Amino acid sequence: MSGLNVNRSQTVLTVHPDEPDANLNMAVALAKTDKATAAQHARKAQKSTDPSVREQAERLLKQVA
Repeated sequence: MSGLNVNRSQTVLTVHPDEPDANLNMAVALAKTDKATAAQHARKAQKSTDPSVREQAERLLKQVA
C-alpha cells in the first residue's frame, strides 16, 4: 500500500473511525510492522456489510494472530 493510500485511510478514519474499507486498508498496511494495531483495524473491518471486506479482514486476522 502506498503512503498516499495510508494517508487517505488515516484521514477517513479521523472523521469516520468505524469505516470498514479504511480500516481494512490500514490493517493491510500495518500487518507486517504492527500486528496488534492491524488486528484492531481488521476487527472493525469485519463489521462491513460487504462480504468481500469481511472475508479479507478474516484472512488478515489469521495472519496477524
